Amino acid sequence: HDLRTGNTVRHVYGNGWLSGEAVFVPRHDAATEDDGWLLSYVHDLHGGPSRVVILNAGDLDGEPQAVIDLPARVPLGFHGNWIPDGG
Repeated sequence: HDLRTGNTVRHVYGNGWLSGEAVFVPRHDAATEDDGWLLSYVHDLHGGPSRVVILNAGDLDGEPQAVIDLPARVPLGFHGNWIPDGG
């Protein structure tokens, strides 16, 4: 949701799929809030395995940059932490 314009853009993962909390990965250290990628676990509400979906943060309603099918279900509410290498 853009607080300045009032516009809301969303990505539809498909019927029966629900995204968990997305993690933003900036393209570089000086990146703006939409210059990078959003990674999230996406859950099959019918009980199948989960996916990791990577979206371009500047094109949320566009096609995913990548979809990684996982071999198992990741429970709703699972949180990922992304920590930079080398502290």
